[in-house]
Parts: sequence; C-alpha cells; structure tokens
Amino acid sequence: MDRAIFNDEYTGPRYRYGLQNRPIGGANIPAGWIIWSDRKDPAYRHGTVDYPTMIPQQTANNFELVFVGEFAQ
Repeated sequence: MDRAIFNDEYTGPRYRYGLQNRPIGGANIPAGWIIWSDRKDPAYRHGTVDYPTMIPQQTANNFELVFVGEFAQ
C-alpha cells in the first residue's frame, strides 16, 4: 500500500479536480488524493480536491470529476 500524501508535506505539482456530484468520503472519489487539499469552490457543488498526478479521463468521468487545472505548490 502506498503512503498517504498530506497537503502540508507535498511540494510537487497538483492536479485539481472539481467535485460536481460526489463529496469526498468512502469510495466517492478515486484513491490517491492529497489529504486535506479539499477546498470550497463556488463553481463546484462539493468543492475541489488535488491529486499528485493526473487521473485518467475515463476514471474522472466515472467519478464525475472535472479537471480544473495544474498548479504548483
């Protein structure tokens, strides 16, 4: 099992996704997100969350995630 990545420790690129229809929790989003990177965003019902790598488009579609952009820490 991979080590969890925490927001205050991670300094690499971030790939932000909007949570349209599913909040964070349980199996509602793909594993591997940066813990505590979630934030409110008026454009997305359940805010946004960051990942250290891009999510495959099919996976993003399956979890109803919208790619927002790539950001540097």
